[in-house]
Amino acid sequence: MRNLVMVAIFSVVVFGLWAAAGAQTAKPSAGSPATPATDAHPDLSGVWVSGVANGQSRGYRPPSDQPVDPETDETDDAVFRHMPLPLQPWAAEKFEYNRDPKNPFTQGRNELNPYLTLCSPQGPTVNWQFGTFPFEIIQSPKRVLIIFERDHEIRQIWTDGREHPKDFGHNWMGHSIGHWEGDTLVADTIGLNDLTWFDKAGHVHSDQLHLVERLRKVAPDKLRLDITFDDPKAFTKPWSAFRYFYLKPNWEIEEEILCEDKFLGKPVPLR
Repeated sequence: MRNLVMVAIFSVVVFGLWAAAGAQTAKPSAGSPATPATDAHPDLSGVWVSGVANGQSRGYRPPSDQPVDPETDETDDAVFRHMPLPLQPWAAEKFEYNRDPKNPFTQGRNELNPYLTLCSPQGPTVNWQFGTFPFEIIQSPKRVLIIFERDHEIRQIWTDGREHPKDFGHNWMGHSIGHWEGDTLVADTIGLNDLTWFDKAGHVHSDQLHLVERLRKVAPDKLRLDITFDDPKAFTKPWSAFRYFYLKPNWEIEEEILCEDKFLGKPVPLR
């Protein structure tokens, strides 16, 4: 019995020393940047919505103690503020074909909209414009997730120091990497395909579209988004736009799949 006890004690000691040594020598695997132990950056987490449409239908109004920024129209439902874009000739021709003559900078022809006809994802540029639907930001030191209520489309912005893959190719949301400049999250996105409209009005873009987005809290419950769009194939020069969103601490992202009728073969009953 005494021998068995000594063996057990020896095993515990050896296992403890081996575990401690392993903890001291463990290193991140190749290609996986180390995650910082702490994150001292501003917290952008929460459900956000613009000051229009569905936000109002859920009882939303901009806080009375928040003055309206004179630079922007807070009731505008288009991130591009109904302005003409610096289009290359072919892109201008496509827009002229896609646009609705009655609403030339707000609504394209539904029968030509790839989202409405094919139920394809809309991509990041259109999702930012839908003031009718909120989105949620989930923030961690490794990445920032943005979940859009409409169709539950998801973006992930990697903030762990990685670079864009050289062989990424193209997809609906592209590849996004981010870093912090003071209190501002700066996201750089490449690899977007050219299968989506650029906005609801019917503008198009190429697969060379490059986005630089800057997200910053300008008040505890107010978020400013600034975007620079660079697409030498579709635009004659880079250009920028901005928009504000408001925090809704008691909201949760709901299920809003607008193309269910195409899968079910009949319209989804309105709520």
